[in-house]
Formats: sequence, structure tokens, C-alpha cells
Amino acid sequence: MEFTINLNRIRSKSILVVGDVMLDTYYKGEVTRISPEAPVPVFRKKSENSVLGGAANVAANLVAADQNVSVLSVIGNDIGGKMLCEALKQMGINTELLETFGRNTTVKTRFMANHNQQLLRLDVEDTAPLTETESGHLLLNLKDRIAHFDLILVSDYRKGLLTHRFTQGVIRIAGEHGIPVIVDVKDPDVEKYKHAYLLLKQKRREKPMEAKEL
Repeated sequence: MEFTINLNRIRSKSILVVGDVMLDTYYKGEVTRISPEAPVPVFRKKSENSVLGGAANVAANLVAADQNVSVLSVIGNDIGGKMLCEALKQMGINTELLETFGRNTTVKTRFMANHNQQLLRLDVEDTAPLTETESGHLLLNLKDRIAHFDLILVSDYRKGLLTHRFTQGVIRIAGEHGIPVIVDVKDPDVEKYKHAYLLLKQKRREKPMEAKEL
């Protein structure tokens, strides 16, 4: 049985999105010839735009449903991170729990040619698991802010943030304060989501919802 939920009818809550934020960039152009240097198409760029992706897109969609949203995640000290942080702030998303560590911000760049055909996707990302020190730092920050939230939504894209220890730490802290945790599951290691209030398994979109152009 299928059912739908009208988010615009839900009363405003303070929601914390915990997950892998990323930037989706689209280069749009055309291909009219093959390179003389190698048998590959020559892409002539005409335009470029970027949108919030991953957990950042989840946060943006919650804001569109009139929710008060904060995000807990990590970015890099790079251009992508600065663009991401600025876009979140412009949408009214609280970024006090967004940390900058020594890793690349996840940026997915798609080359879209004639008739919106995707030629190539270039990923810049670090997927190494957070260190114990990094996880501990994020959890301490969460403890300081936990009383401000009514609900935590965990959006897992398996980019290194949501390690078993960190995920269980988030769920434990939320449980101590009676705050439900809803998890958008992607990792087959479902044990790391143990004691969450609700697990959701969804088919990923090939093209992220363009919640906000940057």
C-alpha cells in the first residue's frame, strides 16, 4: 500500500540533519568534434551551475517544508566547502555544527552535452572514515546543542562521516534526551543504526533534486 505525506501540513519542528553533505555541479555544453590528440569527444562548455547535494539537499527540502533545520557534517577548507557553507546559510540552515577538517569537500561534477546527455562525471571526495578524535569532537559539539532539536534525521551516503562509532554516538545522545532518530539507510551494515526510531530505505535519484542553485 502506498501513501504520501504533505510536508507543508506538518507543524514546524527543529530538525538536525546528520550526514554527508556535497555539492552537485553541472557543466552544460555541446560536443561537435573529436579531439585530434586522442579518440575522445571535445566538450565545449557553455554554462555552469551548482546545487546542494547529499544531506545538504535533504536539509534544503526540509526548509522548503517550513522546518527549522540545522546540519551536522564535515567539509574541507576549499572552494567547494565555502560554496556549500554559504548556500546553506542563504537558505536559513544553521551551520554551527558544520566542521572543517583536513579533507576534500565532496563535489560531483557532471558534463552534460547535447540533448542533456551525461558524458562524464568527475568526483572529488574523501571517503576515509572519520578518526576517533574527529568523531569525538563532533559528538561533544552535538551534546552541547542536543536540547535544541526535536528530531534528528541521519542521511548516510557512505562518504566517511557516519562510522559505526559516530552513528551509534549520535543515536545514544539523542536517546538520552528522548529525541527520535530517523535514518535514511544506505550502508548494508545495519547494526550501526541499532536503536534508531525508524529506518528508511529509498532508491537513490540519479539526478539530485535541484533545491537551490548556487
